[in-house]
Amino acid sequence: MELHQTATAVAPSLRGLPLSPSWETGSPDAMPPATGLQRRIASDTGAPAVKVEGLTKTFGRRGRQVPVFNNINLSVQKGEFVCLLGPSGCGKSTLLSAIAGILPFDKGSVAIDGTTVTGPGADRGMLFQSPMLFSWLTVRDNVLFGPRARGLMKRARAEIGAQADEMLSTVGLHGFGDAYPHELSGGMRHRVAFARALLNNPAVLLMDEPFGALDAMTRSRMHAFLISLWEARRITIVFVTHDIEEAVLLGDRICVFGNRPNGIIKELEVPLGRPRRFEDLEEPAALVTKRSIRETLWAAA
Repeated sequence: MELHQTATAVAPSLRGLPLSPSWETGSPDAMPPATGLQRRIASDTGAPAVKVEGLTKTFGRRGRQVPVFNNINLSVQKGEFVCLLGPSGCGKSTLLSAIAGILPFDKGSVAIDGTTVTGPGADRGMLFQSPMLFSWLTVRDNVLFGPRARGLMKRARAEIGAQADEMLSTVGLHGFGDAYPHELSGGMRHRVAFARALLNNPAVLLMDEPFGALDAMTRSRMHAFLISLWEARRITIVFVTHDIEEAVLLGDRICVFGNRPNGIIKELEVPLGRPRRFEDLEEPAALVTKRSIRETLWAAA
């Protein structure tokens, strides 16, 4: 029997309750609703968490140049949840890879907390559509991969090991440290990937359609999990999606991409408070926002 069949579900009810998990302390009801704009104004006292200026990227294919985007500018404040939304092939993932430092660009600059990006770094955690776990490693060893690769385990093995165990508890996987990836459900494997990324204490979490391959129910539970995790930690997140509902549910702000090479053609504040609820998507303000996004995408098609 797979371990996930005996695991206790950690996602809260998908309707009617604020999305705050039982494994986090504090009452979500004590937090006053705040829009993304209000939080950004409050935190806009130093360098942005992410600053993209004049970014241009072109791919060379069969002797010809294919422009992806030209002169993109983007600023993400500390603690902000920003969604990059657009059709396939518009440059969303390319921009995310440039921010991650794993893809060179032609012109412009990217900075994290005021420091210019010249390559990958521990200050950025990245999650993909697949959890990208090592099948031969246990859950705990997967989570510890980053510190071990950086040589940190030699100096503080006990301390970092305790942090890994705490992180597994945070993501609802207490008791699964000795399990292997094939023994976990899809949602549980994604939570292992979250724990691995968060153990490095990144300044920014970059997410490239991480729930796109999940079934509808597991995807909803992962949405609840991510909202709860963000509410508890307020980590800066840049999230790529082509799903309008997902962007409005998760984000403080949505950057809409047009067809290549137009890049970002519109930015919208999500007019919903926090904590975010699934039924908020049925509020008039949410319906207006979704309609505006659809009209923007259709006009740019």
